[in-house]
Amino acid sequence: FNGPSGLAQNTLATDPLLYVSDDNNGLYTQALSDVFTTVATGFSNPNALYYDVANNDMYIAEAGSQILLLDLDTMGQTVLAQGYNIPQAVVQTTSGVVYFTEYSGDVFVINPTDTLPLDAISNPATVLASGVAPGTEGGLVMDASETFLYVSDYNEGKVFKVSTGGSVTELVDFSDFAS
Repeated sequence: FNGPSGLAQNTLATDPLLYVSDDNNGLYTQALSDVFTTVATGFSNPNALYYDVANNDMYIAEAGSQILLLDLDTMGQTVLAQGYNIPQAVVQTTSGVVYFTEYSGDVFVINPTDTLPLDAISNPATVLASGVAPGTEGGLVMDASETFLYVSDYNEGKVFKVSTGGSVTELVDFSDFAS
């Protein structure tokens, strides 16, 4: 185990689970009853996680260059996007649209109708918004209405609101709170 990096939660399990990825190659669970389990290994720095409770799927942003879908029932893996520059975060909507960020700061879209795997060079994902948080090691979440994404910029200490139409607004600048 090499430093926790991604977190996702399954609160519907009989014993609620916290999924944890490390900065090496593993995906683990920590039952809230205190049982730690290795789910899978062999990843290339699973940087961020998103758990789809409806389908028991885990979306993994691998800093090694790809976005993976891991079916937790079968342990089957599907590469959704590859060849990207250090993917940082990933989320999925109820309609199956996947959004992810990478080190460039761009926010990308993977649509359910896209031919997979998307490839940064030969079959790129759609760019929703460019350069939102360059060099970020930040997070990405979707609001409950699935209308806005929130992107954190670790390096600059900011949070941005990105509409699913691609408009970007700075929501908060935490550097304003620095003493």
